[in-house]
Amino acid sequence: MYLFLLLCIFLSCSSTKHLRTKPKFCVNCKYFIPSTGDGSKDELYAKCAMFPHQNSSDYLVTGKNVYDSYFFCSTARTWRDMCGPDAKKYKKKRKTKEDPST
Repeated sequence: MYLFLLLCIFLSCSSTKHLRTKPKFCVNCKYFIPSTGDGSKDELYAKCAMFPHQNSSDYLVTGKNVYDSYFFCSTARTWRDMCGPDAKKYKKKRKTKEDPST
């Protein structure tokens, strides 16, 4: 009986582990490319440098891989074969020291 009770307590504690972790936000990722617009919802149009679009029509003509645009962060976080909701490809940005002369 006590063993069953201990097992239930252990399982309930381990199942809530994901609730204690902080979410990984794209804005803190090194692959984050901010939008260039001036609107109030610019963060919705940010792109991810980890997932470029290949311009296949140029490739078939020139034979060169040209990456001229990127998928939106919202798209990358939606699809599990990209970054997904768990942020599989997330890399935290490195903080740089401020230049004291500025």
